[in-house]
Formats: sequence, structure tokens, C-alpha cells
Amino acid sequence: MMVGIDDNTLSEIRRSSLVREKNGHSIGIRNISDRLGEIYGTDAMVRFESTLGIGTKVMVINIVRENSFR
Repeated sequence: MMVGIDDNTLSEIRRSSLVREKNGHSIGIRNISDRLGEIYGTDAMVRFESTLGIGTKVMVINIVRENSFR
């Protein structure tokens, strides 16, 4: 079984997480990105790193600002 994601597929995943498809279809990552944005604003993001043959890392990042708890 091959691990990791090839560069073309990874680029498509990244693009799909940012752009809603014209036909209304998108992958679940777009939904996660939208929901993070609604809850945490523009500081939240989903980031992908992958090396074919090694593996894939998906990170959910939320920057907490000092004044955000007031």
C-alpha cells in the first residue's frame, strides 16, 4: 500500500479547500475550512503536507490573539 499523496493530488486538495466547485461539489475539507472560519475567523486554517512514500500530515491551525478572550 502506498502512503503519502502525489503533488498533483495534493495541489487539487489544497485548491478544493479554498474554492467551492461550480457544480456545488467539493470535498469535506472545504466544509471544515468554512466552519473554522465561521467560528474562529480568518486566523483559522487547514494545512496539508505530504511526501509520497512517507505519509501525510493534516494540521488545523488557529491563531489565538491576546485580546481574543476579552
